[in-house]
Amino acid sequence: MIKGKVDTKQFVRAMQEYSRATKKDEAEILNRAGRNIAFRAAQFTPITQPARIRAEMRNNNLAAKILAKRGKFKGVKISERKAIVDRMVKARERSARYIRVGWAAAIAAFGGKATRFKVNPKSEAAKGYGFKAMASRLVATLGNNSKGADKAGSNALQEAVDFVAKDMLGFAQRTLAKTAKQYSGK
Repeated sequence: MIKGKVDTKQFVRAMQEYSRATKKDEAEILNRAGRNIAFRAAQFTPITQPARIRAEMRNNNLAAKILAKRGKFKGVKISERKAIVDRMVKARERSARYIRVGWAAAIAAFGGKATRFKVNPKSEAAKGYGFKAMASRLVATLGNNSKGADKAGSNALQEAVDFVAKDMLGFAQRTLAKTAKQYSGK
């Protein structure tokens, strides 16, 4: 779960300029930006390399120690334990995009299609969230509840907010410049 604050000074400025340029209401702008931020946060969330996961699990027999502690080796022949360890390592390798997938629920909550994410409904990653802004409540909230998201996802979230703010500001400036040119008579 991501805890902490995100610096939104640039975003607020960009939103004001965007609102002035597009004449859209703030709730609509926030919801569109929320979707874009969720997409970008997923994009900017780093993927753990499967080779790194494999190395960490094989180093010092970590996988075997975890399985032994969980009692998975009770009644299993020593010759069959390697297959159990290999199965666990492969399962961990498949979870390389686990934190990135945690943004899928936020994307869907803001009306985006997170079709490229395969989310296990039982996992913590499926418990990401997004709450749209309304005219009566001008706050859009999104989050990722994946374990480890506070480390990997908070930087990605800040990067996404900054990216979307820069994009909105650029669009607003281009639109206002086009409007000014149209009415300047030149």
